[in-house]
Amino acid sequence: MHIYTNQALQKLGYPILIEAVRNYCISQEGKNLAEKLHPRRNIDEIERLLKETEEYKNLLLYDTPLPLNYLPPIESLLNKASIEGTILLEEEFFRLGQWLKTVREAQKYLVAKKLQYPHLYALLGEEEYDTSFTREIEQVIGPDGKILPNASEELVRIRKALQEQNAALRQMLESILRTARNSGWTDSKEITFRNDRLVIPINTDFKGKIKGIIQDVSASGQTVYIEPLEALQLNNEIRELHIREQNEIFRLLSELTSKLRPFVPAFQKYLKLTSTLDLIRAKAKLAIELKAEMPQIDRTAQLVDLRVAYHPLLLLQKKVVVPLNLKLDTQKRIVVISGPNSGGKSVTLQTVGLLALMTQTGLLPTCSEKSTLPIFNKLFVEIGDDQSIQNDLSTYTSHLKMMRLILDRLDRFSLFLIDEFGSGTDPQLGGPIAEALLEEFVKKRGFGVITTHYSNLKEFAAICPSTENAAMYFNLKTMEPTYQLEQGVPGSSYAFEIALRVGIPKVIIERAKGKVGKVRLEFEKLLAELRSQQLQIREREKETEKLKKELEVKNKELEKVIEKYKQTEKEILAQKKKILKEAKISAAQLLKETNAKIENIIRQIKESQAEKEVTRTLRQILQEELAARTQEIEEEEKIEEILDSDQSDKEKRTIQVNDWVRLPDSVLVGKVLEVKGNKALVATGEVKATFRVKDLRKVENFEEKPQKVKSNYFNLGTIAKVASELDVRGMRVEEALKSIEKYMDNVIMSGIPQVAIIHGKGSGILRLAIREFLQKNFAQIKKIYDAPENEGGSGKTICVLRG
Repeated sequence: MHIYTNQALQKLGYPILIEAVRNYCISQEGKNLAEKLHPRRNIDEIERLLKETEEYKNLLLYDTPLPLNYLPPIESLLNKASIEGTILLEEEFFRLGQWLKTVREAQKYLVAKKLQYPHLYALLGEEEYDTSFTREIEQVIGPDGKILPNASEELVRIRKALQEQNAALRQMLESILRTARNSGWTDSKEITFRNDRLVIPINTDFKGKIKGIIQDVSASGQTVYIEPLEALQLNNEIRELHIREQNEIFRLLSELTSKLRPFVPAFQKYLKLTSTLDLIRAKAKLAIELKAEMPQIDRTAQLVDLRVAYHPLLLLQKKVVVPLNLKLDTQKRIVVISGPNSGGKSVTLQTVGLLALMTQTGLLPTCSEKSTLPIFNKLFVEIGDDQSIQNDLSTYTSHLKMMRLILDRLDRFSLFLIDEFGSGTDPQLGGPIAEALLEEFVKKRGFGVITTHYSNLKEFAAICPSTENAAMYFNLKTMEPTYQLEQGVPGSSYAFEIALRVGIPKVIIERAKGKVGKVRLEFEKLLAELRSQQLQIREREKETEKLKKELEVKNKELEKVIEKYKQTEKEILAQKKKILKEAKISAAQLLKETNAKIENIIRQIKESQAEKEVTRTLRQILQEELAARTQEIEEEEKIEEILDSDQSDKEKRTIQVNDWVRLPDSVLVGKVLEVKGNKALVATGEVKATFRVKDLRKVENFEEKPQKVKSNYFNLGTIAKVASELDVRGMRVEEALKSIEKYMDNVIMSGIPQVAIIHGKGSGILRLAIREFLQKNFAQIKKIYDAPENEGGSGKTICVLRG
């Protein structure tokens, strides 16, 4: 991005943002990169930088941190190692080893999360990250940053010899010290060091008592520190060993540096990675602090749409900031902002400029993610001295020079920001000149934000298709600016109102009004009234928005209540199913017990040898049992009647009196006599019984005729209606006899006086088996004979039962 002029970035406050990024960097190399940050023009590069920052921001907010905690100064170290003959120190190798571990961990992290953070992963490039040199360092340098005692065999030998010599020297000197103490030559209890040699403190008066070299004298002169002649040889040997030790350490470090030198070019690439990651991390940290978001990028340079945009420097200063919304497009490319002094016009202008600079630097701008910004090739900034944050001085001449520069270089990929357009000279001349310049700027099709007090510029913006007025709100009641921007209308300077507020006498203000033309005065009055009305509208909009939010909250609460109700209903239905299931199990058990009793009664009837009194008694017992069963079922169905009320109402609508219905668990059909609640009274022949409506099935177009009995067990329906004849033709003997047995049991219970069994003539075997079976098993049969020839003859057996 070309920026005009040299002071433009300073006037907008851009260096302050860069310094904020620099302060977030950990490494010196990262800080150096931050200092080189600048707005770019390449759209692909800008989008990549923004996405890198956005990914790192998400990483910091929602993921485990990328391991970049240890980033010591490495660049100077690598530069030093690259020079032949140089040697790195122990501390430098330790620093390098720790940094290589950071490189390895960062690379592993990015590879593991390449799908989540593709743009950060792309920073690895095609480079192979070989950090095996870490092992070379660890074989020489210990975790304390010092040469390991066993770094070489020679070093082990030297240090062992040092240990032995030091022990022998101490033993010798301690013996001499004891003698000196016992002789009264010294009061000291310990030997000490002077000039890197072990010595014995002796009182000055007795210094001749011990032969040796005086290495030092105390400040008071009362003590001399003597190295005894006996210890001189040992001290010399120890001194020699120390020199050998340093030489061996030098050799080890020199050798290690030589091994490092081929790795330097690769490590410099690794350094570029960690430095870049450090910088991106700093940009992401700043974005989190400023609550900045990733905007939409308009590649066609046709739209500037800032939504909920904040001045970033004011956010850094922790000030309360009123957000602004500003839109420029191909129809309205220039906005002319007017309003009172200190009302926020310059802040708006600076906000637009800074957000454009942040975006093209790869910093997330302080606006909503729904905002849209184009990529500008040129930025023109003209901020006067009164409104400049940096308080730069400006003259009308320099102002005109800047206008000339804009005229020469402005195009549709440019953004120009002009504060107090036309000021600095006679208003009667400055206004027209500014208007003429604005006409030319319109022809250049660039995007622009202009602040002014000149009425002629407001009027021009109102009638020119490519320009638009905008106003800063001013609260007439409190006489305070609101710092809210409103596009589409011009603003008033509120000069008289502000003058009155600061204490200018009213008489002077009235005199000033008299000096202003009537038309101009009315214009300002209308503007003030319009702003007041708009303020009222804005307040109503806020109240409406508040009510809307309250309604949304209540709707959410209602949804929760409905959801809770549905859950409760679901639980009730589940409970209902459970109760119904238990009721059906109970009814089935009751039916089983009743059937067992019925079979027992039938067996007793068979065994009673057709005694009339016994048969009559058993039949009475059977009827009582059936009635008791019906009553018990009705009691159990009371619960179902409540739970199935909706279902019963539905069935009641479908099954009505006089309908023919099929009985439950039977092929028999009966007629509905009465429907009451979820129960129906059904007649089958002469027998009447009560059934649940939902167990009945309506039979359409039914014609009453005898029914063949095929039920597999006894129930009310089976007993209620028994056919007068049974057809067993085509059955095997065993199958026929089984059917006849069940049939005759029902016949006997129904009290039918006479029935017929159709078996066919055939060979006569089935006929004989049936008659023998009937005579043997049913004492209730009074007479058996062939049917008349016209009714089947010997192919049908007539059975007459006892009364």
